[in-house]
Amino acid sequence: MPLLPTVPFILLAAYCFARSSKRMHAWLLTHPWFAQALADWQTKKAINAKLKKKAYLVVIASFSISILVVPLVWVKIMLGCMCVALLLYLRSIPQC
Repeated sequence: MPLLPTVPFILLAAYCFARSSKRMHAWLLTHPWFAQALADWQTKKAINAKLKKKAYLVVIASFSISILVVPLVWVKIMLGCMCVALLLYLRSIPQC
């Protein structure tokens, strides 16, 4: 999904792997790219401030490009609404 940052997918993968494959769950928890974000989420139910800023930037950049490329006005409005909703959701997640 080009419109979403990877954080929700990492959390979903960790949740699913915890219930299905101990080996894959352990791999995900020790992976250099994801380990810190998952540890913060498991212990504090929060994400790192730096990671949150990156998520904001990726969301704004990807939605902006999508809005510029799409020729239909109603799709641009829908994308704008989705962008605002996603930014509000990211804002609601506590940061550590």
